[in-house]
Amino acid sequence: MIAHIREYYNYGDVLTYQREVLGIDEDPRLEGLHDDYYITSIIMNDDPQHVRLQQRIAADKASINGISILPAERTIQHGRRLIEFRTDATVEAIHRVLMATRGG
Repeated sequence: MIAHIREYYNYGDVLTYQREVLGIDEDPRLEGLHDDYYITSIIMNDDPQHVRLQQRIAADKASINGISILPAERTIQHGRRLIEFRTDATVEAIHRVLMATRGG
């Protein structure tokens, strides 16, 4: 079976979670770059160097849309919680699709 799981791509829900649960109110249009806090925080869970953390610090650019990504530990924790949020929403949607295809 192949299914498109729309909930995985619902960035509006992610931004609402980020604002209401994590207390990070971001306007992704602020800097006009293809960069935002939630994606960076998720990437930092793999390795902070994937977002060039040391280079950002050296250039005094360790922020995205006016939100600091320092301390890195806090941003990584936010990313972990965002990963859990997106995973839970996606898994729940997959279960609904599976139940619908099985007639349940």
